[in-house]
Amino acid sequence: MQSGDSIVGSGGSVSLLSGQSFQGSSGNVEIISKDAGSSGVSGHVSLVTGVSSGGTSGSIALSTGSASDGASGDITLTAGIGDYGDGGNVLINGGTTTARAQSGGEIVIVGGEGASSHTSDGGNGGGVTVAGGIGRGLGLNDNGGSVNVMGGNAYA
Repeated sequence: MQSGDSIVGSGGSVSLLSGQSFQGSSGNVEIISKDAGSSGVSGHVSLVTGVSSGGTSGSIALSTGSASDGASGDITLTAGIGDYGDGGNVLINGGTTTARAQSGGEIVIVGGEGASSHTSDGGNGGGVTVAGGIGRGLGLNDNGGSVNVMGGNAYA
């Protein structure tokens, strides 16, 4: 699936939408790489914006919808389970800049807001938890994962 190119204006858009329901649930949108054979690897799923030579490149937004009579949905980033070698990593990196006197992109993790103004129990803000992984090995050298917090280096 590909939209059209443009020489001067914007290229065409691609929209992938599920069906709407007026009384029930809307449909799902799934992008899935199928299983690999016994000697292969499963295919990658990539979300990539294009390169821009005259301005800002596009953003990628992962958002759940708002709920008017229930809880909003979760966003889960999980590396899969493997039975050979290390588990997969989840990497979150701020953007790099080569511009003079500018800063690299920040990573901001903020707990959710408990925004009810109810007078007896308005709600609490969401917590932020950073935890190392559990080491389930039974050997003396098996350890849980570390949590490292470091400030950035400055090169003079």
